[in-house]
Amino acid sequence: MEKFFRSDKELEDDILIHTGKLQRNFSELNAEVRRAAKTTLPDILLKSRIISTLPSKYFEFKGVWESVPIEERSVNKLIERLRLIEMRLPSKSSDSTALVAIRKKIFKKPERKCYVCRKPGHLAKDCWKKESKPKVEGDAFVCTVEGVPKS
Repeated sequence: MEKFFRSDKELEDDILIHTGKLQRNFSELNAEVRRAAKTTLPDILLKSRIISTLPSKYFEFKGVWESVPIEERSVNKLIERLRLIEMRLPSKSSDSTALVAIRKKIFKKPERKCYVCRKPGHLAKDCWKKESKPKVEGDAFVCTVEGVPKS
């Protein structure tokens, strides 16, 4: 009787082995109750024990199982769904490798002010105020030399 209520999932056991142990302990407990009290235990006791002994990685499954209608919940369906979840979960193997991602520190450039309009966020070469000023047309210095013979 005590085995059923004290058993926990061993790390090396998969779901099938764990639920098999619980089912065996439950049937032994049920036989003992049948002899002593001439009654049987409900299956919900076994289902609850299976759910309560699941490790934390099955946390989401517990919520999903609660959403299954009560009349559709059976021990076999519970074990079947747990096996499907177990196959999807990543397995822990001894030759696992770790991926480490290192992100470079981002250095912010100091906020520079424009020398034309004195506003931050751009430089003088990109200043909008500079472009709006009319461009000054100037004279060019031209030089000609006279009296030099052509060769």
